[in-house]
Amino acid sequence: MTKIGEGNEPIKPLTTDAYKKELDLSSQKFLHALDQYQAGQAKTPEEQRHLRDLMDQQMGIIQSAIKELNKKGFHKEATKIAKDYTEFRQEETKENYTCLRNDVETLREHNKAS
Repeated sequence: MTKIGEGNEPIKPLTTDAYKKELDLSSQKFLHALDQYQAGQAKTPEEQRHLRDLMDQQMGIIQSAIKELNKKGFHKEATKIAKDYTEFRQEETKENYTCLRNDVETLREHNKAS
């Protein structure tokens, strides 16, 4: 019988491409939830809470991926998105929504270009 940890390959860290894919997928999910939330598609408080939780979760994944890709010039976008998201959560105005959405789209374009 094999003991835990014996015979297994060490866990390999994710590659840059894997982080880029994770960033792209999470930013797509974030934008989808953000658009639904802003459009008022969540009718009940439970649906609104679910979308906010989903945005929080995806923002966490986005920030983690950016942290790993930080060496590739993502720091500026990460700082801006974190600030925009905080402002949006504090005051859900059309301006804050538009600013956040545009900055996440810019991040996605930067991710694809690098």
